[in-house]
Amino acid sequence: MLVHLLTLPLTAQQPAPTFHALTQTTGLSEQTNAYLSQDSEGYIWIGSFDGLNRFDGKNIRIYRPNNSDGSYTPNITSKVMEDPKGRKWFSSSTGLHCLLPDRDTLLNYQLNMDGYSSSDAEYLLVHIDVDSKLWVVAGNALHLYHPDTQQDSVLHAIESYSAYPLVNRKGYVTGIVNLLIEDGGGIELFDYSTKTVRKSLWLNGNDGTGMPKLRILFACVEGDSLLWLPTENGLIRFSVHHPTDVRIFIPPGLKSAPGLFDVAPKGTHQLVVTSSRHGFFLFDKYPDKLQFLEQHPFIWTDKVDTSINAVQNVLATKDGTLWFSVWGKGVFYSNIEQSKFRSRTNATSPGATNPVRSVAASNDGGAWVAIDKEGIIRLPAGDRSQRLPMTGNYHKLFLDRSGDLFAFSASDVYLKKRTSSRFVRVASRLHRLYNMVQTSERDFLLVCPDGLYKFQKDGRLHRYDQDHPVLTHQSILDVFPDGEGRYFISDEVDGLAMYQCQNGQFNLQKEWHGVGYSNGMVAQGRLRWLASNKGLLKLNLDNYSIEFLKGPGGALERALQSILADQAGRLWLASNNGLYRYDPQKGNLQHYTESDGLQGLQFMPGSACALSDGRLAFGGVNGMNVFHPDSIRDNPHPPLVHITECIVNDTGSMRGNPEHLPPLVFSYQNRTLSFRFVGIDYTAPEEVQYRYRLAGFEKDTASGGTNGFARYAQLPAGHYTLQVWAANSDGIWSVQPREMHFTILPPWYATWWARTLQGLFIMALLYAFYRNRIARIRRKEAERRKEAEFRQKEAESKQLAAELQNAVLRLQMNPHFIFNSMNSISSYILQKDIDTANEYLGRFARLMRSILNLASRPLIPISDEIELLEQYMQAESMRLENAFAWKFELDASIDPDDTMLPTMILQPFVENAIWHGFNGKKGSGYLSVSFRQKEGKLVCSVVDNGVGRGTSIRQEHESKALEITRQRLNLIAKNRPTGQTGLEIIDLKDTQGNAAGTQVIVQLPTDL
Repeated sequence: MLVHLLTLPLTAQQPAPTFHALTQTTGLSEQTNAYLSQDSEGYIWIGSFDGLNRFDGKNIRIYRPNNSDGSYTPNITSKVMEDPKGRKWFSSSTGLHCLLPDRDTLLNYQLNMDGYSSSDAEYLLVHIDVDSKLWVVAGNALHLYHPDTQQDSVLHAIESYSAYPLVNRKGYVTGIVNLLIEDGGGIELFDYSTKTVRKSLWLNGNDGTGMPKLRILFACVEGDSLLWLPTENGLIRFSVHHPTDVRIFIPPGLKSAPGLFDVAPKGTHQLVVTSSRHGFFLFDKYPDKLQFLEQHPFIWTDKVDTSINAVQNVLATKDGTLWFSVWGKGVFYSNIEQSKFRSRTNATSPGATNPVRSVAASNDGGAWVAIDKEGIIRLPAGDRSQRLPMTGNYHKLFLDRSGDLFAFSASDVYLKKRTSSRFVRVASRLHRLYNMVQTSERDFLLVCPDGLYKFQKDGRLHRYDQDHPVLTHQSILDVFPDGEGRYFISDEVDGLAMYQCQNGQFNLQKEWHGVGYSNGMVAQGRLRWLASNKGLLKLNLDNYSIEFLKGPGGALERALQSILADQAGRLWLASNNGLYRYDPQKGNLQHYTESDGLQGLQFMPGSACALSDGRLAFGGVNGMNVFHPDSIRDNPHPPLVHITECIVNDTGSMRGNPEHLPPLVFSYQNRTLSFRFVGIDYTAPEEVQYRYRLAGFEKDTASGGTNGFARYAQLPAGHYTLQVWAANSDGIWSVQPREMHFTILPPWYATWWARTLQGLFIMALLYAFYRNRIARIRRKEAERRKEAEFRQKEAESKQLAAELQNAVLRLQMNPHFIFNSMNSISSYILQKDIDTANEYLGRFARLMRSILNLASRPLIPISDEIELLEQYMQAESMRLENAFAWKFELDASIDPDDTMLPTMILQPFVENAIWHGFNGKKGSGYLSVSFRQKEGKLVCSVVDNGVGRGTSIRQEHESKALEITRQRLNLIAKNRPTGQTGLEIIDLKDTQGNAAGTQVIVQLPTDL
């Protein structure tokens, strides 16, 4: 037997870390919670006497399992555990419960109680092993339950309210540790390494260890051999293999018993130990250390130091976040490693929130602090605060070059020499005294709104010109010397003046207006940085230029209360909205708030100083922050993003977890969708930023701010992917987005079968329209023929022109082409190539519409002729499966919109080239249509590379087209004195004399 009583000293008590609070007002089911755990998705599970709470950093959801009689089971009796399939398991006082991740619903299970006490059937889930078997205590027995096969095996009797598994490296249970709470203390070990279960009792006061009977409520088990047991007397290290070698560790400096309650591992080398009396401790469990490191009796929450003397349950998650359950007060959490700042308040009055008016660096690396209503506090480098015998309100402290400390109120100046512990009043009856500036070893300037007064250390106040100040500037707020003989004076309104001091005389050098009033200055080379109530001022001494630095998104366009520079040249700016760090070299700006550990968002004007060891101190309305700039590390871990909810038509959420469901399909009536998402980052969850994009609907991402919500109204049919990114409070974004896939079905009238019916209907309408149009044209022709018999020669000529025009229309609307087009469309539909059928039908309809619209016009612009030919050739090319290509050429001197020609004068020749020239041709065809001006005439040319007239079989249609075209040209030449026309057909030959195509040249007047 060997008992070690170790009381190694703690390090100096640290300033209170900043914690977030979860209570009933923030959504918890109740204030007392016994079980804390985290699942693989990052959610925190909080078990209470009134249900199970799931927390994602932003919202709390409560689960209350139902019993078979319809009532619910509020009392949760275990942590949430996850099996290899991702199902979440926990126990309550009346059964086992499983949360299915896809449906987000609870299933309830009851174990076999035959032969065991059903009246003592309170369930306790102990462990889930690698085979998905559940180790459960129920009915005073240990059960091994397999949920997939529903096989329930009873291993042995056991009475337990708190038990832990011993698990070897392969993941198999080798034993059970049972805490004998009901027996008043001790532990019970069950060993499964042999065929029979071996049981032993320890720490019950009669076990050979020499330890008294110890009541242990919670334990931390490492592997299958080592236990850490918190007790009333201290922290016990217990080895299963060497049970008599017990070691107990007691935190030093406590005036009462430690009252340790719970323990949890933090990282690989530390333990977090809670106490019901003394807050919490950090313990180094590394074999060569084994000592308590820190004690934290207070935490910083709600802007005050809060006592946590009733900390019981604890959880330390992988990201370093600590979770404490304080009975009756709720749950508190903080990532103390990522908490960049620690807040200090008045050491003599924990919980006080009196503003820190002024901070002055002391020569020993500490600081002097003036606190409203509390007086002056000395803060040495060793962190042990000390009150000075000086109470009252002092708004400014000043440490001179010799180490003497000045403190002053609005009208009086007090001095404490470095060799004395008392303050002596050295000046009085000043008007609104604000600050002090040292000009020499014994000479100072006192800053008052009505000017600067020369002051000597012996108390003599020199007044010139009948008590007038040295400088006559009015409404002076503060003076900032730059160490090079310049003094920058800020007034209380909007001005800044620069004076040069030589031989005690101040000479005005430069004035600036519209810059607000300043609360601090930093000199860097030829630059002067000033903290103005309007933002950060940059003053360049080379050209006396001055400008405001707005920062990203205008972040610095706010009241700045003080400014300091660190050893790396970065500027630290205290404001009315937290603390900013600005790097002038890189242009980087970082913003810190209460979630980073600041005393609050509001800092006090001019309450800042740089300490001799490189630390910076800033005073605010709720205390102060003292830190070393090099110790501030940004959080490198982006949030873990989850899409938690899908709301349909703004009426209700879909049942189940969207992330675990298969790709969702919505009807066209349910196409207004809203989504909720969360980025899990417990360092500063309220500052997590979001951006999102609906792929398939948006090209760019949208900023979601900190809301975690997106809504899309009346989405069109299609396939979509919602993508969500999140960034932590330090601006570190997740690399890969969280995605959710879904589909919105088209309406019934946009389905393939509906489009087929629509296409057939349109074809029928077009055909009916075509037949009606032909009949109407024929009737009109008959009427015109009857009228032509009674007209004179001029009327006969007009009738001839009309007949020629109608003949042209009939010629263009060749039924053969129309019927072939109809057959092509029908073929596409039968092949279910609906898209091609729709496209061809659209082109055919547009061509028919153009022909019918232009039929009644004798003349059209060249641009309309080209458009008509283009539509015709597109339709023929699609019908002939792209068997030929074409191009149009237009002389640059021709205006296609003002130059007229007879309607469809070239269409017959283009049709001949396609139907006869390319018929039987091997290889692809090519067609060129050109318009040129030559000797005052419009020369139109149609050239093809077909088989030629000698090879092709010309039909009657070709001769009719030529005859009608010649008649139209003759009519033009007859009716216009200058209307010389011509038609020429040229058979093209290759170099060997073979037919190489046909060229048709039509000459027209340019003044049609």
